Amino acid sequence: MTTAYNADFRKFRATLESVAKTLDPSYRFWTSFLFHFTSINNAANILKTGVLASRLRINMCRPEFDDSASPEVIERTEDHWMDYVRFYFRPRTPTLYHNEGIRSKNAQLLDAHCPIPIYLFFDLLPILCLPNSQFSRETLAKPSTRVFSTTEEFAEMPFELIYHDSWFSQEDRDAIIRARHAEVIVPKQINLEYLKLICCRSQAEMNTLRSLLSDNLWRQWRSKIRVVGHQPVFFKKWLYIERVSLGSDDVAIELNIPENRSDCGPFPIRCTVTDDISGNVKIVESTFTASSRSKLRFYGLQKYGIKGYEFRCEIDGNLAYLGRYQESDIPF
Repeated sequence: MTTAYNADFRKFRATLESVAKTLDPSYRFWTSFLFHFTSINNAANILKTGVLASRLRINMCRPEFDDSASPEVIERTEDHWMDYVRFYFRPRTPTLYHNEGIRSKNAQLLDAHCPIPIYLFFDLLPILCLPNSQFSRETLAKPSTRVFSTTEEFAEMPFELIYHDSWFSQEDRDAIIRARHAEVIVPKQINLEYLKLICCRSQAEMNTLRSLLSDNLWRQWRSKIRVVGHQPVFFKKWLYIERVSLGSDDVAIELNIPENRSDCGPFPIRCTVTDDISGNVKIVESTFTASSRSKLRFYGLQKYGIKGYEFRCEIDGNLAYLGRYQESDIPF
């Protein structure tokens, strides 16, 4: 590494260490990472390709891309930012608040929706020290937002607002919301050498990610994939699946209940069981309200003589779980 790189690394690190001391201990890990969240299908594709690419490049080469961003926000973002990979300094951004979890159409804010978000944690300092890396003090969706690159400018960042994660007054609202969207950007694409953690909200969603990856990819990334538990990463205020128990005769689903009754449905649910041997498909469709039912159960698989199967659960048309059961194995 060059002398300039080492000097910048030390200065950036000194600023972050100073900022970390001002934070509650449960939030200090935020200052070690850059955060990028995306849908579970996109996360699986990123791990398959080994590259995190800009929106422009993704739109050019990946027709299967799940776009969970608000069309309105994208429309007012200047075009040249579309060819940058964008990271946040923090999780739990206002953007995530607007689209996390399974929500009915009329409950989706700004037409943004990410039923199963996966957070990718990248090592902050090496990316910050890249020669073409830049950072902003607020959202790049605002046309007048400037970007910076020097250690002196970094030391002047409004970190007390960027890392703010509690109640705020109406008077302070706009400044805090803008700062929570502060970004680090890198042009075109970045490989995954700086990817440190792949974080899921629940055991069920980690199992779903495992099911979307090949055995080789799962072994490659398994040590970095984890369920975040109570750490301040996701909001967890809306519907998703916490756990699924797959058995020889039944399937039990445990739900995360939304905080507000208005977000509890009713929701249509479609469960598909595909026999490993015959390929026969059994479908169960129903409707439920999450506020009154935290667990769902489906019986009667033995009558079909199924020994191993793939189980897929869709809620309101959104993938909510994917897993596999083998009678002779421990299910995942």
